[in-house]
Amino acid sequence: MPGEAGPAHQLRRLRKAQQQFPPARIYRGIGISTFVEQTAYGPPYYGPSGAPISTQDGCTLRLEPSGTIRCVTSLTDQGQGTLTSVAQIVADSIGISVDDVGVITGDSAISPMAAAPGPLAARQSVSEAALKAGLLLKRNILGLAGAITQTPVDALDIVRGNVVNSQIGRVVISLAEVGRIGYFRQDTLPPGFDVQLSVSHSHVAHDKLYYMANGVQASYVEVDCELASSRS
Repeated sequence: MPGEAGPAHQLRRLRKAQQQFPPARIYRGIGISTFVEQTAYGPPYYGPSGAPISTQDGCTLRLEPSGTIRCVTSLTDQGQGTLTSVAQIVADSIGISVDDVGVITGDSAISPMAAAPGPLAARQSVSEAALKAGLLLKRNILGLAGAITQTPVDALDIVRGNVVNSQIGRVVISLAEVGRIGYFRQDTLPPGFDVQLSVSHSHVAHDKLYYMANGVQASYVEVDCELASSRS
């Protein structure tokens, strides 16, 4: 159908390409896998085992004068992609590009304290602390933006790195300008206004045994048998 898109359309397109050459020449394989997994085991899991710690993590976020976000996390990355996931969570929760999130980790002198039975990707990727810290910082940013622009806070949102008036769909101020005024021109704000552009949040699973994760993976493999035989 004209204009058709999406996973179903892509699969049909690949199935059609799969039949274009005789099987003796080119083989095309399509694989799709879905999964549901128990992840991020909490205190009820470690308690019976006698482990003296529980699964928890922390996150500190700060709006920089440049309009970017600095994220300091207790999580670590050993190739699992954990820090990329954290950056994506922070970006989505605030309303900015993931390219505008800088993540710092592995420094216990500045990062929030955390406890876990190791840098496990399943536990760390939950990163509820990053989500809650992002929402808290967004609230503070919108409060400051409302004071600067004299706009009701409930009319404001953050879209692609700018504070917008969602009622009229217009940009009212950039995050960089919010940061500049918040750090360097507090004298222009209402008397007694409390500027909080750095927030910290911790998360612990409490009574949850685990979280359920789900996902899907797909692969498309092509083998040219004639080319392969000529090189053997």
